[in-house]
Amino acid sequence: MTTTSTPPFAKKLYLFFAFFLVSVFSANASDYYWVGGSGNWSAFATHWATSSGGSTFYSQVPQSTDNVIFDANSFSASGQTVTLDISTAVC
Repeated sequence: MTTTSTPPFAKKLYLFFAFFLVSVFSANASDYYWVGGSGNWSAFATHWATSSGGSTFYSQVPQSTDNVIFDANSFSASGQTVTLDISTAVC
C-alpha cells in the first residue's frame, strides 16, 4: 500500500495564495466620508467624499468592502439624517 502526502513546497504555495487573496481584497477598500448634511444614501456625487469635509466625490455608492465614515464634517446641524433610499446599503 502506498500513501502520498502533500509536499512541503505545495503547503507553502497554498499559504502564499491564501495570503495573496486576502491582501488583494483588503487593498481595494476605500474610505467613504459622508459630507453635506441630510441626504439620500444613493447621492454619491454630492455626499460621498474621498476625504473628511472634502469636495472630491466618488462615482458610486459604497460597496461591501468599503469603509463608511461619519465624522464632525458630515453634518452641519443637529437632526440631520441619511435616508437609505436603496434596497441594500452595504459597507
